[in-house]
Amino acid sequence: MVGISLLMLMLLSACQKTQKVRELRRSSQSIQMKNSKKDKQVLDEESSFSKQEKELWSKDKMHKLATFMGNWGRSMGQTYAAYYPENNTDFYGKKYPQDFSKNQIAVANQQVSVAWSEDGNGTADYQVVAIYAEDSSANFGTAHLYLFSIHDDKPMVLITQQNQGMPDNLIHFDETKNATLKNGFSDIVNGVTPNQPTTTSDVTKESNTSSGKSSVAETTQREQANGNQPVSTDVIHTAEEAINYLKQQKGDDGWTVAHGSAGISSPVYWSISGQSGAYWIVYADGRVEPFK
Repeated sequence: MVGISLLMLMLLSACQKTQKVRELRRSSQSIQMKNSKKDKQVLDEESSFSKQEKELWSKDKMHKLATFMGNWGRSMGQTYAAYYPENNTDFYGKKYPQDFSKNQIAVANQQVSVAWSEDGNGTADYQVVAIYAEDSSANFGTAHLYLFSIHDDKPMVLITQQNQGMPDNLIHFDETKNATLKNGFSDIVNGVTPNQPTTTSDVTKESNTSSGKSSVAETTQREQANGNQPVSTDVIHTAEEAINYLKQQKGDDGWTVAHGSAGISSPVYWSISGQSGAYWIVYADGRVEPFK
Protein backbone atom coordinates (compact mmCIF):
# COMPACT_ATOMS: atom_id res chain seq x y z
CA MET A 1 0.00 0.00 0.00
CA VAL A 2 2.84 2.34 0.86
CA GLY A 3 4.36 1.66 -2.57
CA ILE A 4 1.09 2.43 -4.31
CA SER A 5 0.60 5.67 -2.38
CA LEU A 6 4.13 6.75 -3.20
CA LEU A 7 3.56 6.00 -6.87
CA MET A 8 0.36 8.02 -6.86
CA LEU A 9 2.13 10.97 -5.24
CA MET A 10 4.85 10.82 -7.86
CA LEU A 11 2.28 10.72 -10.69
CA LEU A 12 0.36 13.66 -9.15
CA SER A 13 3.56 15.68 -8.84
CA ALA A 14 4.47 14.94 -12.47
CA CYS A 15 0.98 16.00 -13.64
CA GLN A 16 1.25 19.23 -11.69
CA LYS A 17 4.65 19.97 -13.23
CA THR A 18 3.27 19.21 -16.71
CA GLN A 19 0.35 21.56 -16.06
CA LYS A 20 2.70 24.34 -14.94
CA VAL A 21 4.84 23.85 -18.06
CA ARG A 22 1.72 24.11 -20.23
CA GLU A 23 0.60 27.26 -18.42
CA LEU A 24 4.04 28.81 -18.82
CA ARG A 25 4.00 27.97 -22.53
CA ARG A 26 0.52 29.50 -22.98
CA SER A 27 1.61 32.58 -21.07
CA SER A 28 4.73 32.90 -23.22
CA GLN A 29 2.74 32.47 -26.44
CA SER A 30 0.21 35.06 -25.25
CA ILE A 31 3.00 37.58 -24.54
CA GLN A 32 4.57 36.87 -27.93
CA MET A 33 1.21 37.41 -29.68
CA LYS A 34 0.64 40.66 -27.81
CA ASN A 35 4.14 41.86 -28.68
CA SER A 36 3.59 40.85 -32.30
CA LYS A 37 0.33 42.83 -32.41
CA LYS A 38 2.06 45.84 -30.85
CA ASP A 39 4.91 45.60 -33.34
CA LYS A 40 2.43 45.40 -36.22
CA GLN A 41 0.51 48.37 -34.82
CA VAL A 42 3.73 50.39 -34.57
CA LEU A 43 4.69 49.45 -38.13
CA ASP A 44 1.22 50.37 -39.41
CA GLU A 45 1.38 53.71 -37.61
CA GLU A 46 4.86 54.40 -38.99
CA SER A 47 3.71 53.43 -42.47
CA SER A 48 0.65 55.69 -42.18
CA PHE A 49 2.81 58.56 -40.91
CA SER A 50 5.27 58.00 -43.77
CA LYS A 51 2.44 58.14 -46.31
CA GLN A 52 1.15 61.35 -44.79
CA GLU A 53 4.66 62.84 -44.91
CA LYS A 54 5.07 61.94 -48.58
CA GLU A 55 1.72 63.32 -49.73
CA LEU A 56 3.23 66.54 -51.02
CA TRP A 57 0.50 67.16 -53.61
CA SER A 58 -3.18 66.41 -53.92
CA LYS A 59 -6.28 67.37 -55.90
CA ASP A 60 -7.23 69.85 -53.22
CA LYS A 61 -3.86 71.59 -53.58
CA MET A 62 -4.24 71.49 -57.35
CA HIS A 63 -7.56 73.40 -57.07
CA LYS A 64 -5.99 75.95 -54.72
CA LEU A 65 -3.17 76.54 -57.21
CA ALA A 66 -5.69 77.01 -60.01
CA THR A 67 -7.43 79.74 -58.00
CA PHE A 68 -4.12 81.36 -57.13
CA MET A 69 -2.86 81.34 -60.73
CA GLY A 70 -6.12 82.86 -61.96
CA ASN A 71 -5.74 85.78 -59.55
CA TRP A 72 -2.00 86.08 -60.13
CA GLY A 73 -2.37 86.14 -63.90
CA ARG A 74 -5.09 88.80 -63.80
CA SER A 75 -3.01 90.94 -61.46
CA MET A 76 -0.24 90.89 -64.06
CA GLY A 77 -2.50 91.39 -67.06
CA GLN A 78 -1.68 87.90 -68.30
CA THR A 79 -3.71 84.78 -69.00
CA TYR A 80 -2.47 81.33 -68.02
CA ALA A 81 -3.85 77.88 -68.81
CA ALA A 82 -3.18 74.64 -66.96
CA TYR A 83 -1.62 71.67 -68.70
CA TYR A 84 -1.40 67.99 -67.72
CA PRO A 85 -0.98 64.54 -69.33
CA GLU A 86 -4.33 64.72 -71.12
CA ASN A 87 -3.73 68.32 -72.23
CA ASN A 88 -0.13 68.96 -73.31
CA THR A 89 1.31 72.39 -73.96
CA ASP A 90 2.22 73.61 -77.42
CA PHE A 91 4.87 76.03 -76.21
CA TYR A 92 6.92 76.93 -79.27
CA GLY A 93 6.46 73.33 -80.37
CA LYS A 94 7.24 71.75 -77.00
CA LYS A 95 4.56 69.46 -75.60
CA TYR A 96 4.74 69.15 -71.84
CA PRO A 97 4.43 66.93 -69.87
CA GLN A 98 4.67 64.51 -72.80
CA ASP A 99 8.15 65.69 -73.80
CA PHE A 100 9.58 65.22 -70.30
CA SER A 101 10.48 61.69 -71.38
CA LYS A 102 12.89 63.08 -74.02
CA ASN A 103 15.24 64.16 -71.22
CA GLN A 104 15.96 67.52 -72.87
CA ILE A 105 15.57 69.91 -69.93
CA ALA A 106 18.22 71.88 -68.08
CA VAL A 107 17.84 73.82 -64.84
CA ALA A 108 20.47 76.49 -64.14
CA ASN A 109 22.38 75.18 -67.18
CA GLN A 110 22.55 71.63 -65.75
CA GLN A 111 20.75 68.80 -67.55
CA VAL A 112 18.23 67.19 -65.21
CA SER A 113 15.51 64.56 -65.22
CA VAL A 114 11.92 65.78 -65.01
CA ALA A 115 8.72 63.76 -64.64
CA TRP A 116 5.02 64.35 -64.09
CA SER A 117 3.84 63.35 -60.61
CA GLU A 118 0.34 63.18 -59.14
CA ASP A 119 1.53 63.37 -55.53
CA GLY A 120 4.98 64.99 -55.71
CA ASN A 121 6.84 61.69 -55.29
CA GLY A 122 9.11 59.97 -57.77
CA THR A 123 12.70 59.27 -58.76
CA ALA A 124 13.30 62.17 -61.16
CA ASP A 125 15.29 65.24 -60.12
CA TYR A 126 12.16 67.37 -60.44
CA GLN A 127 8.62 66.06 -59.86
CA VAL A 128 6.26 68.35 -61.76
CA VAL A 129 2.81 68.55 -60.19
CA ALA A 130 1.40 71.40 -62.29
CA ILE A 131 2.15 73.29 -65.51
CA TYR A 132 0.91 76.76 -66.41
CA ALA A 133 1.71 78.68 -69.58
CA GLU A 134 0.67 81.58 -71.74
CA ASP A 135 -0.38 81.06 -75.35
CA SER A 136 2.97 81.17 -77.15
CA SER A 137 1.37 81.86 -80.55
CA ALA A 138 -0.41 84.95 -79.19
CA ASN A 139 2.65 86.15 -77.23
CA PHE A 140 5.49 85.39 -79.60
CA GLY A 141 8.87 85.76 -77.95
CA THR A 142 7.41 86.87 -74.63
CA ALA A 143 5.31 83.95 -73.41
CA HIS A 144 6.10 82.33 -70.06
CA LEU A 145 5.93 78.64 -69.14
CA TYR A 146 6.03 77.56 -65.49
CA LEU A 147 6.73 74.12 -64.07
CA PHE A 148 5.50 73.79 -60.49
CA SER A 149 7.76 71.11 -59.11
CA ILE A 150 9.02 69.28 -56.05
CA HIS A 151 12.81 69.14 -55.82
CA ASP A 152 14.47 67.44 -52.84
CA ASP A 153 11.06 67.44 -51.09
CA LYS A 154 10.81 71.23 -51.46
CA PRO A 155 8.54 73.28 -53.73
CA MET A 156 10.24 75.04 -56.65
CA VAL A 157 8.74 77.03 -59.53
CA LEU A 158 10.72 76.84 -62.78
CA ILE A 159 10.33 79.24 -65.70
CA THR A 160 11.39 79.33 -69.34
CA GLN A 161 10.76 81.71 -72.20
CA GLN A 162 12.98 79.84 -74.64
CA ASN A 163 11.37 79.94 -78.06
CA GLN A 164 13.88 78.06 -80.22
CA GLY A 165 16.53 75.40 -80.07
CA MET A 166 19.90 75.89 -78.39
CA PRO A 167 23.28 74.41 -79.39
CA ASP A 168 23.03 71.83 -76.59
CA ASN A 169 19.52 70.78 -77.75
CA LEU A 170 18.13 71.48 -74.28
CA ILE A 171 15.27 73.65 -73.07
CA HIS A 172 16.66 75.83 -70.30
CA PHE A 173 14.71 76.62 -67.14
CA ASP A 174 15.60 78.69 -64.11
CA GLU A 175 13.93 79.09 -60.73
CA THR A 176 11.55 82.03 -60.81
CA LYS A 177 12.61 85.06 -58.84
CA ASN A 178 9.04 86.26 -58.47
CA ALA A 179 8.51 86.22 -54.71
CA THR A 180 4.71 86.21 -54.92
CA LEU A 181 4.69 83.13 -57.12
CA LYS A 182 7.33 81.31 -55.08
CA ASN A 183 5.63 82.01 -51.77
CA GLY A 184 2.17 81.17 -53.08
CA PHE A 185 3.21 77.74 -54.35
CA SER A 186 5.24 77.05 -51.21
CA ASP A 187 2.24 77.87 -49.02
CA ILE A 188 -0.03 75.57 -51.02
CA VAL A 189 2.42 72.65 -50.87
CA ASN A 190 2.80 73.13 -47.12
CA GLY A 191 -0.96 73.23 -46.55
CA VAL A 192 -1.15 76.97 -45.91
CA THR A 193 -3.72 79.20 -47.62
CA PRO A 194 -1.73 81.58 -49.86
CA ASN A 195 -2.27 85.32 -50.03
CA GLN A 196 -4.15 86.12 -53.21
CA PRO A 197 -2.63 88.94 -55.32
CA THR A 198 -5.26 91.47 -56.43
CA THR A 199 -3.35 94.25 -58.20
CA THR A 200 -0.16 94.62 -60.21
CA SER A 201 1.41 96.38 -57.23
CA ASP A 202 1.24 93.09 -55.34
CA VAL A 203 3.59 91.34 -57.75
CA THR A 204 6.66 91.84 -59.84
CA LYS A 205 6.24 90.83 -63.44
CA GLU A 206 8.52 88.19 -64.86
CA SER A 207 9.61 90.69 -67.50
CA ASN A 208 11.34 92.70 -64.76
CA THR A 209 14.70 91.93 -63.21
CA SER A 210 13.26 90.34 -60.07
CA SER A 211 11.65 87.64 -62.19
CA GLY A 212 12.81 84.56 -64.07
CA LYS A 213 14.83 86.83 -66.37
CA SER A 214 18.21 88.00 -65.23
CA SER A 215 19.31 91.59 -64.79
CA VAL A 216 21.03 93.33 -67.72
CA ALA A 217 24.47 92.89 -66.12
CA GLU A 218 23.86 89.21 -65.36
CA THR A 219 22.53 88.55 -68.86
CA THR A 220 25.50 90.30 -70.46
CA GLN A 221 27.91 88.15 -68.45
CA ARG A 222 26.08 84.98 -69.42
CA GLU A 223 26.03 86.01 -73.10
CA GLN A 224 29.77 86.69 -72.98
CA ALA A 225 30.36 83.25 -71.45
CA ASN A 226 28.20 81.79 -74.24
CA GLY A 227 30.42 83.19 -76.98
CA ASN A 228 28.43 86.45 -77.26
CA GLN A 229 25.34 84.46 -78.22
CA PRO A 230 21.80 84.69 -76.72
CA VAL A 231 21.20 82.56 -73.61
CA SER A 232 18.19 80.67 -72.29
CA THR A 233 16.71 83.62 -70.40
CA ASP A 234 16.78 85.82 -73.51
CA VAL A 235 13.51 86.15 -75.39
CA ILE A 236 15.09 86.80 -78.80
CA HIS A 237 17.70 84.56 -80.40
CA THR A 238 17.83 85.48 -84.11
CA ALA A 239 17.57 88.53 -86.37
CA GLU A 240 14.24 87.26 -87.71
CA GLU A 241 12.84 87.02 -84.18
CA ALA A 242 14.09 90.55 -83.49
CA ILE A 243 12.13 91.86 -86.49
CA ASN A 244 8.96 90.00 -85.48
CA TYR A 245 9.35 91.25 -81.92
CA LEU A 246 9.68 94.85 -83.12
CA LYS A 247 6.59 94.43 -85.31
CA GLN A 248 4.62 93.50 -82.19
CA GLN A 249 5.98 96.50 -80.34
CA LYS A 250 5.92 99.21 -83.05
CA GLY A 251 3.86 97.83 -85.93
CA ASP A 252 5.03 96.89 -89.43
CA ASP A 253 7.36 99.44 -91.00
CA GLY A 254 9.18 97.22 -93.45
CA TRP A 255 11.82 96.52 -90.84
CA THR A 256 15.30 95.33 -91.87
CA VAL A 257 18.32 94.47 -89.76
CA ALA A 258 21.21 96.86 -90.30
CA HIS A 259 23.58 95.27 -87.83
CA GLY A 260 23.74 92.60 -85.13
CA SER A 261 26.22 91.94 -82.34
CA ALA A 262 25.57 88.19 -81.95
CA GLY A 263 28.91 86.36 -81.98
CA ILE A 264 30.76 89.67 -81.76
CA SER A 265 29.98 91.42 -78.47
CA SER A 266 27.56 91.55 -75.56
CA PRO A 267 24.91 92.55 -74.70
CA VAL A 268 23.54 90.89 -77.82
CA TYR A 269 21.39 93.22 -79.94
CA TRP A 270 20.16 93.98 -83.45
CA SER A 271 19.89 97.47 -84.92
CA ILE A 272 16.79 97.63 -87.10
CA SER A 273 15.64 100.38 -89.48
CA GLY A 274 12.20 101.04 -90.95
CA GLN A 275 10.93 102.52 -94.21
CA SER A 276 9.72 105.59 -92.32
CA GLY A 277 13.27 106.32 -91.17
CA ALA A 278 12.73 104.94 -87.64
CA TYR A 279 15.73 103.21 -86.13
CA TRP A 280 15.61 100.91 -83.11
CA ILE A 281 17.95 98.73 -81.06
CA VAL A 282 16.38 95.41 -80.10
CA TYR A 283 18.25 93.51 -77.38
CA ALA A 284 18.13 89.76 -76.97
CA ASP A 285 16.65 90.18 -73.48
CA GLY A 286 13.60 91.97 -74.93
CA ARG A 287 14.58 95.62 -74.37
CA VAL A 288 13.77 97.98 -77.22
CA GLU A 289 15.46 101.38 -77.35
CA PRO A 290 15.61 104.12 -80.00
CA PHE A 291 18.92 104.37 -81.83
CA LYS A 292 20.86 107.47 -80.74
